[in-house]
Amino acid sequence: MQNLEASQVQQISVENFEASLMVHVYHPLSMAHNPLTTHNTGPMGVPTQNSIDNHFRCLLLGWTPHIFTPQETHTARLEGLQYMLVAQQIREAYKDISPQNLPAEVQTQLIFAERSYKIRYFRTFPINNLPTEIITDILCFVVWASIHHPIDTRLHITWTCRQWRQIALADLTLWNDIWFHGSDAWGHESWPWAWFNQAHQAPLDIHIDTTRDHSNSVNNLTDDINSVTKFSGNDNTLHLLLRVLHKLPTIRILIIDVDDWKSLIQVFSVLGIPGSGGFQV
Repeated sequence: MQNLEASQVQQISVENFEASLMVHVYHPLSMAHNPLTTHNTGPMGVPTQNSIDNHFRCLLLGWTPHIFTPQETHTARLEGLQYMLVAQQIREAYKDISPQNLPAEVQTQLIFAERSYKIRYFRTFPINNLPTEIITDILCFVVWASIHHPIDTRLHITWTCRQWRQIALADLTLWNDIWFHGSDAWGHESWPWAWFNQAHQAPLDIHIDTTRDHSNSVNNLTDDINSVTKFSGNDNTLHLLLRVLHKLPTIRILIIDVDDWKSLIQVFSVLGIPGSGGFQV
């Protein structure tokens, strides 16, 4: 197997990287124009992964979404194609040395080129031209893949644009998985009740947790994926259950966590209250 050293990869070397693209390139990739060498590079002066991550994070945070002009679309597609060709060159070169690792500077270029291509591809891909059914499936995958931040994800989708908001609100399955727990957000305007109402007549999967106190995370949706409802006593639990049971015909799954016998007995009694729509226990 051929032993390919960094000095032998002239067509994809760091020195030739910018010249081959003729577009703006991340300066730390150029050893001659690297103002962050002492803090953002690893061995051999190669940019660290954190340095590259920070670069793309700044690009995303500084991006203002807008409708591209024909010239902007052409430029973005051309740049994306150039980055894609660089990445392809590196992959072809890797075939000659596999299973050896690529030289560090070349591996860095591959990472940078691939991520630069993806940014341009996603900015120019006409996702809103897809059929509504396809966009709905995509948004569902996004929400259910974000298991640690489902509230944030659903909100961000509805805030992105008018079309996504309409599609998300029309898909009842995005709102029918509801958790009630937390400490300081009890009330009709809390997030679970918004989900509860938005689900309309879709089958509901409801989880009620009366066992934990989340007072330190109520104001941070990313700390507690569903921090929303206060359970400070049996009256609150009773009120919650009676309200939830108004949608009994649509409840598919009901899970209630309690940590004492008194609460458990109350739950059983509520579920069997005549006229409440409760179950016979």
